[in-house]
Amino acid sequence: MADSTSAHEVKSTVDTISTQVLKRINPLVVGDRNILQDNYIPPRLLHRDDQIRALVNILAPAYEGRMPSHILVYGKTGTGKTAVVTQVLNDIKAKAPGDAGVEFLSLNCGGADTEYAVLKGLTNMLLGPNEKKIGEKLGTSTVLDEFKNVLQRRSKLLLIVLDEIDMLVKGNKSGDILYSLSNLNAELTKSRVVLIGVSNDLKITQYLDARVNSRLNEQSVVFPPYNQPQLRDILRDRAQQVLAPNALADGTLERCAATAAIEHGDARRAIALMRLSVQAAEREGSKQITEDHVKKAAVELERNAIEQCIRTLPPQEKILLWALISAYDRGRKQAMSTGAVYEAYKTVSTKIGLSPLTQKSITDYISDLDNLGLIQSTMHYGGYAMGRTRLNTPAIPADTTLQILEESETLLQGLRRKDSAGQSRFY
Repeated sequence: MADSTSAHEVKSTVDTISTQVLKRINPLVVGDRNILQDNYIPPRLLHRDDQIRALVNILAPAYEGRMPSHILVYGKTGTGKTAVVTQVLNDIKAKAPGDAGVEFLSLNCGGADTEYAVLKGLTNMLLGPNEKKIGEKLGTSTVLDEFKNVLQRRSKLLLIVLDEIDMLVKGNKSGDILYSLSNLNAELTKSRVVLIGVSNDLKITQYLDARVNSRLNEQSVVFPPYNQPQLRDILRDRAQQVLAPNALADGTLERCAATAAIEHGDARRAIALMRLSVQAAEREGSKQITEDHVKKAAVELERNAIEQCIRTLPPQEKILLWALISAYDRGRKQAMSTGAVYEAYKTVSTKIGLSPLTQKSITDYISDLDNLGLIQSTMHYGGYAMGRTRLNTPAIPADTTLQILEESETLLQGLRRKDSAGQSRFY
């Protein structure tokens, strides 16, 4: 009986609070909230007519079941590459003759960045629901043979989209999978394969093997960043589908567009800013979404981006970043030489019971953190006697970053304490 009464009281409390909250919230959103997600692909793609036309011209043979050229599509994040490629390929599949056997597969190489993972993913997507899928115990050459066998049985013109293709060739990766895939047509008799590489890295061609570059870079389509008026149009188009009339105060769309335009013309960021601005207004029970909500959303979005980046770092890079920031904080916020950073890293490593990596390894990690925008490294020339020195400073808020590092890496927990004045004290 006591449990039943308790459950009833809880339900009553939830009902009361939810009713109060819902009464306070104004109906700012009247449409499908999914339209405010940055991965939503709208039926209309604004300000990308030139790129759509270029892709359709290159892929025109596929509309008749004939083989087009391989394509390389590249541009910065949030410039509409994946959305445009997906819509064009859907159009080809819808309009190609039924007996042409045109099909397309899309694989994100961020989650499949090895030759085995790519071949396994593509093969399993081709296999029917009643066919045995590829597991983890086969060799790469065996999976490649299975992929070719499946293609031969299907007799298809297969358009393969490799999103984030640069993940297959950057770092120490050879990119052999791209050569294998681009060479398939010399071995297949009943099917044909067309590669469509999509990259966020404008320097992707520098990483490609010369053999692959000559094939994959036959045709390329570049997606430039959106400018502020274009971003405003994209946001207005979505707002009209989702938000109530007069939900946006004057200047709100412009503020979202301007903020995203400054940061490389990223439509995803602009849309995320609008979505978080709506949520901020709803939490406050505001009658309108204002520029102040956009400012709050920008702070939240920046923290989310930093957090996502930091949480995916290898443990040693997390320790290095923590050591750099804590030493920088103690050192009255003066730029640190790479040698000083290494000494700070060694101290922290010893404190938490780890054997420090070599200074060469840490120097490489510093370059990685610089490329990610988490720190800023600049070369300083101290004259004939001093020579060249790399100076390093954090590029992100110290307290926020330290907190995220400590939450995501148990070895770092407990190294920082607060004194009576609320100041940080390190190990």
